[in-house]
Amino acid sequence: MDLYNKTGALGDFYRIWGFALTAALKLKSPGIVVDMEDYNDETGHDYNLKYLAKTLNQPVDQVKRRLEAIGSHLVEIANKQYPHACIWFLYSGLGNPQIKKFDYLTPTYFVIGMLKEAKALHSKLQFVSGGELSLAYCSSSVSDLRRKILERFMFLKPWMMMYPNLHLAGTIAPWNNRELKRGFFAKGVCGHAPFSNLNDFQPIFHELFYWYRYIWIYAAWGVGYNPYNDKIAMPYNKALQQAKQTFWK
Repeated sequence: MDLYNKTGALGDFYRIWGFALTAALKLKSPGIVVDMEDYNDETGHDYNLKYLAKTLNQPVDQVKRRLEAIGSHLVEIANKQYPHACIWFLYSGLGNPQIKKFDYLTPTYFVIGMLKEAKALHSKLQFVSGGELSLAYCSSSVSDLRRKILERFMFLKPWMMMYPNLHLAGTIAPWNNRELKRGFFAKGVCGHAPFSNLNDFQPIFHELFYWYRYIWIYAAWGVGYNPYNDKIAMPYNKALQQAKQTFWK
């Protein structure tokens, strides 16, 4: 990571960040979505704070402070470009129980820096933690989903008490034909989930609506969902509309 803008990558990212917020404001979008997944590093090393510190030949605490400082500057930019924006992270890493015994994932320190700066500035910015890591894309049942939701809430409760402008979101990757699943969707919890089609997902949608104001419906390639293909997307649109209508009744 170019934490000190030696290659100009960090400066480019600051500009992209500002452009995205300006575009969101002009388009009257509630805000922007941020995906912190590192698609250029299949090893996952860039998520490891100690690996990054070793690569930069710096103490871990110094790298943490620098990551938080970058997050702080992102808030400064957002306050200028779109001070009432909602910034939705597909995952924040704050509520991932897998990292209790270790340092947070590297990108999580950007989020921590943003939360600290927003609080210090009494900012109107809103932050959403999407749950991609802690809830994942699939659940084996409604009770399984509810268990994960409650565990995540308890783990993140201190963060939300400290930063009232931090909100939680749910995520789900529904499918309309279990036979179309491939890749990691054909394995593990996703592979063994008993849902055959979108009708089976209705109770899952209702559970997410009950707990979350923000929900990310992942149009996953691995289940054959393509929102830009009208024929494929139509059943999904109808199922989601039906779920909303039934729930709010």
